[in-house]
Amino acid sequence: DACLNITIHIQQRKTHQLIFCQIPQTAQIPQPVQPPVVQKDDGGLRASIVIDDLGEDYRAYKKLAAMDVPFTYSVLPFRTHSVRIANEASKNEGEVILHLPLEPWNSTNHAINHGTLLTSMDEEELRIQLEKNLAAVPHLCGVSNHMGSKFTENHEKMEIILEAVKEKDLYFLDSRTSDKTVGYTLAQMMHLRTAQRKLFIDNTQNQQAIEKQLQKIPRLAKRNGGSVVAIGHPYPSTIAALKNYVPHLKEQGVTVVPLSQLVN
Repeated sequence: DACLNITIHIQQRKTHQLIFCQIPQTAQIPQPVQPPVVQKDDGGLRASIVIDDLGEDYRAYKKLAAMDVPFTYSVLPFRTHSVRIANEASKNEGEVILHLPLEPWNSTNHAINHGTLLTSMDEEELRIQLEKNLAAVPHLCGVSNHMGSKFTENHEKMEIILEAVKEKDLYFLDSRTSDKTVGYTLAQMMHLRTAQRKLFIDNTQNQQAIEKQLQKIPRLAKRNGGSVVAIGHPYPSTIAALKNYVPHLKEQGVTVVPLSQLVN
């Protein structure tokens, strides 16, 4: 009865509840719990390399899998080999995430494929289609956005999607296809495990150019608290660049890890 209750809301969403109670003088004051001792690491850097747009080119996936590198495989739903790739990746202890198609601003240059979530959909439509997309790719650990420059700027629609992702106990990777995306920030507010892309490695489909992008990983990891998320695609030039350059990352103190080790 002598307690003070404070509830904190952010944009109409309850985020914290604080309760302050006066301890009677006769009560024994409990000793504070000491936080666990966290062992410092050896200063090594970590990078997650996510391969987007998988599902159609099975041979490209096999070439990536043959490198024995813990790539994170981002698989599109409803593609010819989506299920096959996800099954094989999981069998080989690879990490699989759903590459969720979201509405872009310029639909003229970006095809609206089956399964794309649109800002014109209401909550029920979004949840039903999302459920179908999630069911189309097995062994999921998380979700990333495919396209979505328009959708990821929409706070209301993204909150619906991220809430559903959280209910499934999955994490969310914001591919940052728009500088105005609210995905990563909103996921943090919702206490959803999340990460954001810091580097696209193959905007230019040339092996030498891609290797120059890969050279940025150690510097970016140092600038971002020791870790970085990079995204590439199953292009022949990207596969060749990864095969040639990933061993050099280890020499520079960078360990390639599944994305689940970098989300927080």
